[in-house]
Amino acid sequence: MLLLQRLGIAQPKVAIVAAVETVNPAIPATLDAQALVELSHQGAWPGAIVEGPFGFDNAISAEAARIKGIAPRVAGDADLLLMPDLNAGNMLYKSFNYIGGGDCALRSRWRCCHGDERTCLLSHPFQGFHVQVPLQRPAT
Repeated sequence: MLLLQRLGIAQPKVAIVAAVETVNPAIPATLDAQALVELSHQGAWPGAIVEGPFGFDNAISAEAARIKGIAPRVAGDADLLLMPDLNAGNMLYKSFNYIGGGDCALRSRWRCCHGDERTCLLSHPFQGFHVQVPLQRPAT
């Protein structure tokens, strides 16, 4: 959350993605989402809005969420998609990259390799591309 806040998103919206948007004991990722939302309500990530579980469709599309009767603050407007596991995150990342032509960051793979007080160049060691991110100091 701190990175998003340093990038100027004062109140990051986090969508916890699972196979379905309802808590189902047979789907562990939905139980994990429920637990993370509860931790957020207890103040684990001050300033962040953490909601879930979301199906991918209603995490990224306010219209899909509206059709399904989901009206949280994060649906269709997430700053961060938290995927249920490495497999799901890796597939989503590669889909964005190869099909959509977009860039995104995987926390375990990206690093700040060069920068000054105002910018940070993020590079991915295996994919051979980078993105320059403006850094902003949090308001004091």
